Amino acid sequence: MTTKLLKFQSEQAGPFDVSNNKVDIVLPSYIGYSDLSQSCIILNLKLKNKPTGNDLGIAIDQSFNDKLDATCLIKHCSLTSDTLGTIEDLQCVNVFNSNMNYYTMDFEDEKSAHTMGYGSQNEIGTFIRKNKSGSNNSTQETYLQIQLSKLFGIGRTKQFPNGLIGNCKIHLEFEDDVANIVPKLFKKRIDPTIYNITKVSNTSFTLPTRLQQAFNLYVGQSILMGDDDAFTNQVDSIIDSISFDSSTNLTTFTHTTPNTHPYIRLKAYDDSAITNANLTYEIQDVKLKVYQYLLSSKQQESLNSKMKKGINLGFSTYSLERVNLNDALGVSQTYDRQFDIEPNCYNVMALSPIQNTASYNPFWGRQDNLAKYRWRLNGIDTTDRDISPYKSLYNDRLMATLSSGQYKAKNLNLKRNDSTPVADVNIPKDSLLIIPQPIPLSNNNQVLQIRTVQGATASTANKTFHLFKQVQKAIKLGGQSMVVA
Repeated sequence: MTTKLLKFQSEQAGPFDVSNNKVDIVLPSYIGYSDLSQSCIILNLKLKNKPTGNDLGIAIDQSFNDKLDATCLIKHCSLTSDTLGTIEDLQCVNVFNSNMNYYTMDFEDEKSAHTMGYGSQNEIGTFIRKNKSGSNNSTQETYLQIQLSKLFGIGRTKQFPNGLIGNCKIHLEFEDDVANIVPKLFKKRIDPTIYNITKVSNTSFTLPTRLQQAFNLYVGQSILMGDDDAFTNQVDSIIDSISFDSSTNLTTFTHTTPNTHPYIRLKAYDDSAITNANLTYEIQDVKLKVYQYLLSSKQQESLNSKMKKGINLGFSTYSLERVNLNDALGVSQTYDRQFDIEPNCYNVMALSPIQNTASYNPFWGRQDNLAKYRWRLNGIDTTDRDISPYKSLYNDRLMATLSSGQYKAKNLNLKRNDSTPVADVNIPKDSLLIIPQPIPLSNNNQVLQIRTVQGATASTANKTFHLFKQVQKAIKLGGQSMVVA
């Protein structure tokens, strides 16, 4: 079936950052039918130096830290329609996706994703038109793509009836915890190359043209100048014009920030003054890319008629119950908690991301020094004994949960390195850990209870407890009215 590519701009104007972090995009009903599984959100993203506000250049997927991609910027998203109201409303999207990516992606998936423009080491989709002469600023744009299928369960639908469901609004809320989370999302932008420059004035210097060509400097690029290899009297500036003198074979650069020191050394990026703690983001604009099916009016009427005869668009989504832990769990201390499980829930995944400690990925689930745990469903134990992390029974429950959620488990290398294990349970300090449990599908509410026992060392870092409840839902198109049930 032939498709047409459409792009829709967000309702709000950018730039978006940690203080202006909400955006809405309308998916209009006049599209008729679209392929949501191939559609995506496009972010034009820049890295910023938080203290100064200076641009550090565009952000590519390679700018994100280990196992993170552009999805880590979205902490909350929702999809609503004129006729159905709220279809999905998802909290902590970046936490959920980061943990699922760890289990379901292997090196082949990552390589494929890089090629298609979605991977954590990919530069496809990033465009820099570098001006190497004159004063026109180089065009720097990045198109980081987040598939709707990574955000919404209904986003996996290949034949979405926009005409029947009406205008849909996608609401996105970007991560705004600038103290504990945002600095951990990115890798420092560094270029360790250092080369000699000749100062001409307080706002200009020269380089042999061969170096200009070799190091690919361009108008608008961030630079750092200093008096020696240690960059004494350093100046953080931006190139604002480049000119070539054929008689001397020298290229002259002028820059924005004047300085009176006799600097002689230059770097393309600052790898000393700018640390991860100083990194933040600025999204220039947000767009929605949608693939519309090109149907004749007769084809669309026929398809609408078939849809109204009772077709259900099934999809998987989740709800979140989040608990704040007021006190750290002491040595051998027991923690009990009861949760309400809504109808049609088929999986739960409990985890505690540590978002206030510099040494951890802010999204991965952890349970510091957890010795054992057990689930009870409707007052009945789900296993005949306590479960210890990473042992055979734990792996069995994990595989059952992933299979129930129709995930392709490709990476169970849970112990990420050989760092010193904590007491009792032999868990390396930076391991990923979720507490999984498949749930028998029921049309009724259920009650789930967890009991954990701390090991020989207190848990001081875990401050939150997230319970993600995966639920099967459907958009029912038949009858007099459409509903999400």
